[in-house]
Amino acid sequence: KDLGDILKLNNITNVQLRSRPRQSQGKLKSASRGCCYDSYIMGASDMADGSLDMVSVDGRAREQCLKEAVRLVKPEGGVLVLDNSVRERYKASMRENIPKSWIKHEASLMTEGHKLSAQQQHWVLRDDLFTTFWITRK
Repeated sequence: KDLGDILKLNNITNVQLRSRPRQSQGKLKSASRGCCYDSYIMGASDMADGSLDMVSVDGRAREQCLKEAVRLVKPEGGVLVLDNSVRERYKASMRENIPKSWIKHEASLMTEGHKLSAQQQHWVLRDDLFTTFWITRK
């Protein structure tokens, strides 16, 4: 089941999912997948600044998506989530786009006493089980 199915099954109606496929032409790129992610990155450009309670950045072109996510999340009391946040290529975007006043929390499955499946261990070796959350404030 995908996220849309889970939301429907649980009668959650206050969430809007948007899917934007990669294009054959454009200017905006993903560091890991190349061109072209213009409509993907700008998929919520029609939404007002500070209009969302929570924004999760997980998928392609996260460096560019992070900038757009900062624009969209409520300036006070909003939540921004960046999955796989320890990847080196995201550091500059975090430094440039995340306001210093925001409260930062880092979470990882890489903790003592936590038993990981073989598949999880594979992803831990790739740094993928590390997520950063920010709570917005002025």
